[in-house]
Amino acid sequence: MKTPLHAASRKFVWPVLLSGLLILAGCGPEKKVDRGPKEVLSAYIDATISGRLEDAYQSLSSRDRSEKTLKAFIAERADEEGLVRNVIAKKISYTIRDINISGDKAKASVDITAPDYDRIMKDILSSLAVKDLPAGNLDAHVYVSGLLGRHVKKYRDKGIPMKTTTDVFDMVEEKGEWKIAIHRGATK
Repeated sequence: MKTPLHAASRKFVWPVLLSGLLILAGCGPEKKVDRGPKEVLSAYIDATISGRLEDAYQSLSSRDRSEKTLKAFIAERADEEGLVRNVIAKKISYTIRDINISGDKAKASVDITAPDYDRIMKDILSSLAVKDLPAGNLDAHVYVSGLLGRHVKKYRDKGIPMKTTTDVFDMVEEKGEWKIAIHRGATK
């Protein structure tokens, strides 16, 4: 004869047993995700643009990682507060035009559109006249803040000047995984 306790325990056991089986099903050997050169390159560029430098570093070839530690890689590329990178990252876009694979090597051409840093810096520096810089700290602060503020307003009103370049990325396949080879990379 079934008791109410027996029926209640049965309602409890099946969901627990089913949950346990589902958990075990997900605990099998980790499947390696095949990422082709395009996916690896996109992940590297996205990580670099957004400041996820540890992720970008993991996409590098073993040769690059042996020549440069993670700490050195980050030190070269870090934006102390992330402020500039976070604002500018929203403006950057890219298109992977083509990837030519030859055995365990690949060469990718990527059109990257970003602020025209050369033009922006020349614009700002041309308006900075050291001879006009006031001698007192407070006056110098007001002068420089006003000057930079005018540039910010100009770029906000008229837009940030942008330019597109084609960057070429070398890639190598290592142990079945594509990696970025920055020691050979070049920009056209």
